Amino acid sequence: MRSSHASVTVVLTHIDTISMPERDVIAQDLRRLLSERGVGEAEVFAVSSTTGEGMRTLIKHLTREAERVARQASRARAALREASRLLGESLELTGTIRGLETDGLAADLAGTAADLAGAPIIAEAVADSTLRAGRRAGGWLPLRWLARTGADPLRRLHLDDESRAEGATTPTLPTRSASDEAAFVNAVRGIVGERAQGRPARWRAALVERALSGAREVPDAAHREVAQHIRVSTGAPALCRVLGGAQLLAWLGVVVGVAWIVLVHLGRAVLIDVRVPALGPIPLPTALAALCLLITVLCACTSRALARWAASRRRRTVMRDLRGLCRDAVDRLVVAPLRSEDNRQVTIASFLARLPL
Repeated sequence: MRSSHASVTVVLTHIDTISMPERDVIAQDLRRLLSERGVGEAEVFAVSSTTGEGMRTLIKHLTREAERVARQASRARAALREASRLLGESLELTGTIRGLETDGLAADLAGTAADLAGAPIIAEAVADSTLRAGRRAGGWLPLRWLARTGADPLRRLHLDDESRAEGATTPTLPTRSASDEAAFVNAVRGIVGERAQGRPARWRAALVERALSGAREVPDAAHREVAQHIRVSTGAPALCRVLGGAQLLAWLGVVVGVAWIVLVHLGRAVLIDVRVPALGPIPLPTALAALCLLITVLCACTSRALARWAASRRRRTVMRDLRGLCRDAVDRLVVAPLRSEDNRQVTIASFLARLPL
């Protein structure tokens, strides 16, 4: 029992089984106990269901209390309706407020964060390095030396195998600038503002602000994630190496064919008649050299096509992996605070929608 109770009614039953002096003593003790517990103004009724004594008075009292509670409940409902209306007008709530779609938000922003962390530069370096390695392993032999000129793009970023072997595990990524933070903040502001359409202006601004509270840290966090966890594939594709070996065998056939032709002409120069087999109208040495030369060209072209395919595939893989690394930072710093604010707003809107009921 507490003094905050609006109304307390105490009923003593079976009073027909005790005498009047005993009733008085019990009533005094009860009043004292009620006062000690802060409900000294409680109504006390003594009744007997056997004789009917006091029942009519108790019924009248309970009827009055029920009417009073009903009036209070009606006034409370009216006050709640008015409060709901006023809150709705002050918050500019119109219609049903549903939770934001945040499932693809981290993925959308991770692409922007990865770009700021240098993902396109790294992906392009991986692709160029793959093409370069493919030309070294399977390029046309007379032009293969060109692939060894210039610096390896991955070497400049400290992402090649040699740099890793030397212990340079931290890649050299593009330098961050103040414009990186501004670019990402603008991207977050635009995406969140677009998804928060339909919210009151004050709530929409609160959503954007919560998202921006962590968005300013994302470029640095994404840069650290990429620098610490990036792993890229290097070297020529295995098929390019196989084709490079096949090309060497074909070049051996070219050398054999050319040497055969030279020996035949040298023999004829000293009047030695050398009989040369032929494939139809074409001498066999000439056919061998031409066929093997054609094979070298085909191997080089096939190797180039495979290197381009591998470079494109590795480029996509690097972009996907780097976006995955950046997505963790975006989810932690942007999406999580945004979801928290969104849940708060939806809870308030749901509560206000239930008030009139």
